[in-house]
Amino acid sequence: MKHVCRVLSVPQRSLLLLGARGTGKSTWVRRRFPDAIHLDMESPSLRRNLLTHPRKLRELLADAPAHRSVVIDEVQYAPWPLTTLHSILDESPRRFILTASNARRFRFGDDASRGDGIARCMLHPLLAAEVREFDLDRALRFGMLPGPATAEDPAGALHRYLRRCLEDVTAHGLTRDIGRFSRFLVAIGTRHTRRINIAEVARACVAERKVVTAYVRILEDLMLAFRLPVFQRQPGSGGSGAPGGRGRRAIVSRDRLFLVDTGLHRTLRAHRAAGPSAPPDPTARQTLTGLVVQQVRAWADYSPGGSRLHYWKTRAGTAIDLVVDGSAGTAGLKIVNSDRVDTPDLRALRAFRRDYPEAETAVLYRGPKRILDGGIRCLPVADFLRALRPGEPLPTGRPGGGGSIRRLPPVPA
Repeated sequence: MKHVCRVLSVPQRSLLLLGARGTGKSTWVRRRFPDAIHLDMESPSLRRNLLTHPRKLRELLADAPAHRSVVIDEVQYAPWPLTTLHSILDESPRRFILTASNARRFRFGDDASRGDGIARCMLHPLLAAEVREFDLDRALRFGMLPGPATAEDPAGALHRYLRRCLEDVTAHGLTRDIGRFSRFLVAIGTRHTRRINIAEVARACVAERKVVTAYVRILEDLMLAFRLPVFQRQPGSGGSGAPGGRGRRAIVSRDRLFLVDTGLHRTLRAHRAAGPSAPPDPTARQTLTGLVVQQVRAWADYSPGGSRLHYWKTRAGTAIDLVVDGSAGTAGLKIVNSDRVDTPDLRALRAFRRDYPEAETAVLYRGPKRILDGGIRCLPVADFLRALRPGEPLPTGRPGGGGSIRRLPPVPA
């Protein structure tokens, strides 16, 4: 795998680095902390040693130079409770860097990252800005996980990645029926970017609804999937769009579910298409929407300001694919897998702006030109993704340079 320089900043204090399998956590910590004491909890021999001799970690630290940092890779495999590690963090003057690809132990109280002594952040698949020559078509086919994105055989790398994910589910003891979980994974892959419908997925994988609900939680714990809630801020209230308020229009209530990477979605669709009852080919718009949301999610996590991601859809069917809401303001994005922008796309954004007049709005489309119509920008999606840099504003500003600007005829309300 080619080395890629990541934009993730290094905090001065201890760090818990979360992220799905294959996002590059181990590679990042080895390059950033080459002189650190490195403990890989995926090593069975190390786990047995620590389990047999609980004080071994303290002894290792006592014998090592005090100035060296300590990396504990895949800390979720640690044989002792994380509260034990938390006490060691309090006692030691060293900086600890913990990585984990399973967030379950960090959600239910057994959390080594609580308190002020340790920062907490997530490593995502590659941003377009982290790739020297970003190729939108390749990203849509193979995703942005570092391994497949830089491999000579990206399809093979994705299949190996999927097998490794299933091995993780088995290793963590998250289910006793890996065959049924595999069927669920293929079924959920076809529903990437769509609103969650547990009953529909349960029918597709021949499982009970409560089992499917548990399986969705497993994907979220492994950070292989995430939810996009509906935007519900009271119009004109300003500030962050926390749920609770309601817009002027009746909106839907179910979250949308996204897989962590477009390449994983395409690989699961390929598994489904190989079956006897293959569904229609995946829509390219579904893949493009997933890629844009994944990229903006990484940008939001890496940037200060606490931006939150949502979508907006009325019960009448008017929809905005992505709403970014934070201290810098609100932006609504419509994602169009076409080289032209049609009237319904602009009409949806105008409806959103009538409810939220302070919001910026933009269409991201596959065409080459930047278009301005009534305050709505239509931007080439590849240019938008390349300009998405942590710490900088969302690149939806007024178009200028990089392409001509033309105006569209008025769009009926």
